Amino acid sequence: MSQDEKRSDVLIVGAGPTGLYAALLLSHMGCSVCIIDKKDANDPSNNPTYLWSPRSLQLLQAFDLVNFLLEHGVRHWGLETFTNKGHGNAAVTGSHNKHPVWENEATEFNWSLSCESDHVCRVLSDALSQRKGVRVRYNHELIDMEDCENDTCLATILPTSSTHTSKTSKSKHHQDNSQQGPYYWKSQIVLGADGTHSFVRQKLGIAYERLKSTSVFYTIEATVTTNFPAARKMAVLSKGPNSLFYIGHRDNRAYISFEHKPKWSRLTIDDDVPLLLAQKHVKSIMEPYQIEFNKPHSYRRWTATERTSEEFSLNRRYFLAGGAAQSVCPEGILVSDLGLEQVNNLCWKLFLCLKHRGSPELLDTYEEECRSKLSDTRQASKALMHLFTQSAPSSGRGLNSTPSRELIYMLSKTKHGFIGEAPYHANMLNVDTASTISITSVDEADTIQAVTASFTQRAQRKIQMGAPGTLAPNSKLKPYTLFTLLVNTKETATPPGSIANGSKPLSSSHNSSKDSNSNDKDDRPPRTSTLRWRRERSNSTSSTSSSTTSWLLSPIIKRSSTSNPSAIPAMTSTTTTTATAVHSNTTSTAERWRRIKTNHYSVLDRMAQNASTSAFRLVIFCGSLNDAENLATLQRFRRHLEEPHSFMQRYEKLQSNHPLLSGSWIFDEPVKRNSSLSLSSISHRSSVSSSNRVFFYSPPTSPVSTVRTSLDQPRLTTSSDFHPSSDTNGASTSTTTTTTPSMFSFLYITSSSRTEIGKFLSDTKPAVVHATFPLGLDKVYLDHDQQAHTLYNVRHSPSVVVVRPDGYIGACVRLQHDLDFEKLDAYFDAFLRPPIDMTSAAAMAADYYDL
Repeated sequence: MSQDEKRSDVLIVGAGPTGLYAALLLSHMGCSVCIIDKKDANDPSNNPTYLWSPRSLQLLQAFDLVNFLLEHGVRHWGLETFTNKGHGNAAVTGSHNKHPVWENEATEFNWSLSCESDHVCRVLSDALSQRKGVRVRYNHELIDMEDCENDTCLATILPTSSTHTSKTSKSKHHQDNSQQGPYYWKSQIVLGADGTHSFVRQKLGIAYERLKSTSVFYTIEATVTTNFPAARKMAVLSKGPNSLFYIGHRDNRAYISFEHKPKWSRLTIDDDVPLLLAQKHVKSIMEPYQIEFNKPHSYRRWTATERTSEEFSLNRRYFLAGGAAQSVCPEGILVSDLGLEQVNNLCWKLFLCLKHRGSPELLDTYEEECRSKLSDTRQASKALMHLFTQSAPSSGRGLNSTPSRELIYMLSKTKHGFIGEAPYHANMLNVDTASTISITSVDEADTIQAVTASFTQRAQRKIQMGAPGTLAPNSKLKPYTLFTLLVNTKETATPPGSIANGSKPLSSSHNSSKDSNSNDKDDRPPRTSTLRWRRERSNSTSSTSSSTTSWLLSPIIKRSSTSNPSAIPAMTSTTTTTATAVHSNTTSTAERWRRIKTNHYSVLDRMAQNASTSAFRLVIFCGSLNDAENLATLQRFRRHLEEPHSFMQRYEKLQSNHPLLSGSWIFDEPVKRNSSLSLSSISHRSSVSSSNRVFFYSPPTSPVSTVRTSLDQPRLTTSSDFHPSSDTNGASTSTTTTTTPSMFSFLYITSSSRTEIGKFLSDTKPAVVHATFPLGLDKVYLDHDQQAHTLYNVRHSPSVVVVRPDGYIGACVRLQHDLDFEKLDAYFDAFLRPPIDMTSAAAMAADYYDL
């Protein structure tokens, strides 16, 4: 192996769910990755996880993996509790309750999934190999690592022999590995995801703090036959002081966990409970329901001891995640969810820093956000442990007088921890409204007061959905955009200025006035007047719609005439044919309205549609489009984005081809790069080191003189997926791409209704439309019933909500004054501005002046 092949951006140690998902995410972003594991690919996993929360499913669905997991998994829609009494024929069920613990508005999943960790690892490994060309190096053990020059780490890796091969192949494999011997691997980042006994953590000398518990638990995994009504569900059964936690799985398989108490086992707490005695105890609690254990698959003993790494990162180069960083009880339920969330939090930060597009201080937030998420997960863990051990929490007092009520209250209070949507603490990435206002404030008391209020709300569990630090809710939007309404509209008044633009109406003045009068009444026909509506529409609607569409698309036709004159007739013909076909193929407006009424768009789907995994999503809540003040604010915001000192101009690279930065917005043509760059193209507020200098391109600031965005075709944000090619040992190497992923994507949401939108499109000049929505009308979605506004806690419009690459809300800024635009710049400056090497700068100045 050559020296160049033994190098990658990131070395991942451990091929469990956490390590595999980190490798998949990093390689998708564009980082070269090497992932190793000392175990064999066919060895059973030591990770006992078998339940995955809605947030974990959302992360896995980002790579379309949930359907593969459903082939071997079972959905669980809630948690059921059974209180049984008596024994034998006298046994009865005293109470049965259902708790929808998985219902949420932050993800598209209102259920959890039971699926073995081994199957999840196989699905992730296949996706990593087939889609990204990165193969896991099984039977490769990390035996040493040390810092070396250029801020890199040199790892020593030892190939080991497989334990699941035949004697001949095993001897040959062992001989090849012995001949190869240890080899070195150089990387800039090392991620330790190698479980509880992490070699990375031990090598770094990081302590593993323990919160010891004397409670002992057992988990039986077996194929069973039972008449239990929740045999394929998740339930807690209790009888007297004893209880058990039951999770039903496919193929009559069940996971049953219970606490060992010497009172029922007649053994000491240190003695192992025999399997037969454990099965007898389970049958006793489940009465009056019968259960037979046909085939036990595993029987594990575990304690409620919780462990936490003293540090989650070291020197901005070594990071711990998953079981290497902490353990959570009960076993197999929450720890892997936490691991997936941790690497999802880390990977986009690593990508920005490795590509010199973010400040190294960004990596410092990983530690505090990990501890924030771990604290909330531990609260959910305690609630669940109290529930299935039937021990009332020591802090349970007040109106919930009975222990069972206290347990249910505690369960609902920590619901965010089960779902996986627990919020992050306030920091440079999560700035609440008060802190946003105090960014530019000179009064230190304002900042202290804002931070204090944030922590007080969090301590009282009053964090509101849509607040900074919370998971972006998956609100519903109407199933059409402004562009859809533009094309599908039935009655459109002749737009002002259309004759001046060369679009002459084809219908007579009499028919035009008739259509205008009909529009004044209603743009939706009554269901009893379908024939009359068809007759009126047949007179003039087609011609009027065709002329209107040509008028709104006139900037595209003019633009295409300069580059390809021969395309004008074809384009005009296509436009006319499309408009005519839309009106002739639909029987009535009412029928089309009923057809699309049941559909909806998802905010998160619209965000991810054209954005890279490392991009910030800016959701602009526009308010009413018939409000002239709102339109003026949106136009000023667009002009601000084009100014050289805005965050958009300073942190988007020249080769990103973002529509707001490129000189040609219509067909997403590549930006023509000049051979030399003038000083005027560099932002005067940008501070970059001499070794990593980044230049920015500034288009003209006038929204009228600039080439306008088309209204007829969807705008596709230019991004480059990483297509790595792997060497013979599985390390990925990136291929050269002409573009880099855009750091920002935009989504517009308006509260205007369909009628108001029709009035806006017909009464507003094209220049104003283009200046307001530079990315096209297909990026403007309707929310006239205020669902998205409510979930995102937007009370004033226009407002901008910044969604981080990991799906959490970073900031919410109301656009009212020019100072508000500067708040967005200040927010991104806090963690995207590259550092200045003052030592090198001073040395260069001293050398220049011979000091």
